[in-house]
Amino acid sequence: MRKKISILAAAIMTAASLAACGGGASNSTTAAKTEAAKTEAAKGDTAKTEAAKTDAASEAGSAATDWPKSAITMNVPAKAGGGTDLQVRYITTAWQKTVGASVAVVNFDNAQVGMETGRTAAADGYNLLANHSGCLCQYQTGASDINPVEEYEVVAAMQYMGDQAIIVAPDAPYNNMTEFIEYAKAHPGEVSCAIANGNSSHFIWGQIAKATGVEFKMVEAANETDKLTNVAGGFISAGNVTYQNAVQYVEGGKVKVIGMISRDGTDVEEVVARGDNWKTLQSQGVDASWGSNVYIFAPKGTDAATLEAINASLKPVLDDPDFIKGCEAMGATPEWHSVEESRKMLEEEQKIIVDVATSLGINVR
Repeated sequence: MRKKISILAAAIMTAASLAACGGGASNSTTAAKTEAAKTEAAKGDTAKTEAAKTDAASEAGSAATDWPKSAITMNVPAKAGGGTDLQVRYITTAWQKTVGASVAVVNFDNAQVGMETGRTAAADGYNLLANHSGCLCQYQTGASDINPVEEYEVVAAMQYMGDQAIIVAPDAPYNNMTEFIEYAKAHPGEVSCAIANGNSSHFIWGQIAKATGVEFKMVEAANETDKLTNVAGGFISAGNVTYQNAVQYVEGGKVKVIGMISRDGTDVEEVVARGDNWKTLQSQGVDASWGSNVYIFAPKGTDAATLEAINASLKPVLDDPDFIKGCEAMGATPEWHSVEESRKMLEEEQKIIVDVATSLGINVR
């Protein structure tokens, strides 16, 4: 553009000079005006062409993102009523108010069946899956053959699921992590912990064992309900559960809390107000951490325009008071991230999980 303007200015100046000197002024001026007119006409045609292209692209984009047209299914590879299910339902309940379609949550008692159902569903934007980084753990430890990073499309990373509570029986002879570790060291092989083999709880207790030098007896407890009932009943010494379930069981006199495991070790004021036993493991001298977001996935092959449309439709969830209230009740933090941000977050979580799995000797990939 700068070059065209310079050429045009030079032509005008030359024409003016010729006019002042006399001979050929009329012809030169006419030529200059003609060239200027051609230039302006060309610029006008270019602008019209670009505008037409933009309009066409906009129309094509609108057609490509004409979503949603029908009901949406959200597959959840976890039992109804558990921590994962509750976190997802806070999203879908708020989302349904603004997305313009009904959203049905389908739970699976068998996590792998749920993951496979989500993976093989039609890539049409109406069959989604919600899960947390536990699915990455399952892949790294061989509990699952599905690699979420490669075999799904990432739609959105939603709320941080919050710090988790370490629970024990109400009559256990320890009231905090220091006493718990001391007891475990004095009673080798007697203290058990509830894990879902190859899942996040396996990583959490593996980290605690490594940080403290304690050898725990790992006992399979596939979901949150199993952990709560087995610890409350005295069948398993300790387990990790969501903040909300911990509060309910503590208030019911069924368990007590001896610490919170978080992503960065920061104590939450409202939580530690319940007592020093609610401080993070890091605050109590145990170098173990864990944090995860709820991820929304789509089957591999779902087109980019649809992924962006779904992602954008989830953003208003952040402003829903019931969603905010639900997150607060579970100790979660309301969040929403773009498709690109969400993909990077998942990939970063995978790197961390690979490192932890390798350090614990449970990485089979």
